[in-house]
Amino acid sequence: MDWISKGRYHYWAGGSFVVLAVFGVLLRLMHVTFVPHLNYIFLLHAHSHFAFAGWAFLGLAMLLAGRVSPVQRRRKFLYALNATLVSAYGMLVSFSFQGYKTVSIIFSTFFILSTYYFTLQFLKSLKETRQLSKGARQLALGALFFLCFSSLGPLALGPLMVMGLKGTAVYQDAIYVYLHFQLNGWMQLAAIALVEITYFNMCPTNPQRWVYQLLIWSNLPLYLIFTLWSNPAGWVFLIAGIAAAGNLTAWFMICRGRKTRLLKLPLLLKVAFLAITLKTVFQTLVCIPVIGRWAFSDRNIIIGYIHLLTLGIVTPIILDQFKQAGFFGAGKKLQIINGSYIVLTFAYLVILFVEPALKLVGIIVQDVEPQLLLLSILLLLCGVGYFGLLILGSSKKSEAGSV
Repeated sequence: MDWISKGRYHYWAGGSFVVLAVFGVLLRLMHVTFVPHLNYIFLLHAHSHFAFAGWAFLGLAMLLAGRVSPVQRRRKFLYALNATLVSAYGMLVSFSFQGYKTVSIIFSTFFILSTYYFTLQFLKSLKETRQLSKGARQLALGALFFLCFSSLGPLALGPLMVMGLKGTAVYQDAIYVYLHFQLNGWMQLAAIALVEITYFNMCPTNPQRWVYQLLIWSNLPLYLIFTLWSNPAGWVFLIAGIAAAGNLTAWFMICRGRKTRLLKLPLLLKVAFLAITLKTVFQTLVCIPVIGRWAFSDRNIIIGYIHLLTLGIVTPIILDQFKQAGFFGAGKKLQIINGSYIVLTFAYLVILFVEPALKLVGIIVQDVEPQLLLLSILLLLCGVGYFGLLILGSSKKSEAGSV
């Protein structure tokens, strides 16, 4: 990972995490009080696009490249990471001030092209290295497939607008193509691949090939859960349910084969694995029509599902990988911040999921938005703490190298 450190990409990723948290605070603040000169929808688009590009993709891509890249391919990966930074911050600024307009669309397209380029270089790297287990290789390839496949969603929006379909179910489903295959396809599979590479690469009890394949390819029909909001025909619920059950089965089989080793994983990874389990169970329950209609009728549940993936799964794995790479260094400060992050994320998700559930029985939770605002501010402080540890960890490395 030295070439990642020299390029200071871990600084950029940590800084992006802080920026992302700042935007999260602003969005939550706008639920509590009027904020002049700011457009909520513009900031929401900036926040979501930057979360995918500036934090999740940058973090996962640089960690994957750092694990498998041959020396001769590192310069090409640097091009991909630099292009990611340009497109991510370009989207952050342009979406914040103008929403979906020409400049933001240009930066969005540039980001998609950057992901294509990264995928090409990673595929070439896989041919040039034999360091990965079959399971890790399958997960990485599946993640890259869905990374590219997800781009079909935003690429379809232009033609759909020309056809006068903006605001229709088809247009919304195209947006969900991007969300689903980014979140459940690229991000989750890439994160699990990193855990496989770091902790289970030489494990003699790796699950059979078909288990990984089921976990990966069940994501294709699993997309249908994102169409349940429009109350489709019963067969759509059935196929979505079969896909969700397959995804859940594959995940449980992977965990079952590693149960003794899972207990030895760092706390952040235990939390991430628990979050994946909860997510796969939730996906299966949503395919029951009554539950599905309820879930898609409440905005907080949708936000909770997305943040269960981003805050509960992807972010803890990236943070753990930062520690394993030596970016943070060691010490009690990291343990304290990790513990705080876990507690705050748990509280944030509990509010998002429990508040709609309590409504069903006539219980109205008061002051939900101020509570979420407070938690988002505290999560921002955690982000600042992580960034400080990145700087501290690098300074200690420099001091050690000079001795």
